[in-house]
Amino acid sequence: MELVRDLADPARREAAREALMSLGAAAVPSLLREMLDEDSPVDWFRIKQLLHAIGPAAHDDVLAALETARDEETRRRVSAAFTGLGGVERYVEALTHPSATVRESAAVGIQSACSVAFDRTPRTGATSLR
Repeated sequence: MELVRDLADPARREAAREALMSLGAAAVPSLLREMLDEDSPVDWFRIKQLLHAIGPAAHDDVLAALETARDEETRRRVSAAFTGLGGVERYVEALTHPSATVRESAAVGIQSACSVAFDRTPRTGATSLR
């Protein structure tokens, strides 16, 4: 999706962000592909922020990407996106997932969501309980 690549261009970034936000969950698969492409010109952190803005609507696709993360860097990126989606009830469901990576990320997601709910600042970069 060309819109995702436009996030790398400062002149097009804001328009691309707004267009991707308007697509909501439909943009998530393309955003995840780009986020996991280590050769992408788009900073994965920008994509993570956009996924957080899309919020719980991105949960299922991000969870699926976390389940199939192939290496430590992929897990780190997807976990960082997953833990900021919000929706505590979805994180609670994920605590029973067969994957330890998913369970761990769900616990961090609960911590982050509760920090926000109680007007505290979540720990930035928290992607693991270790």
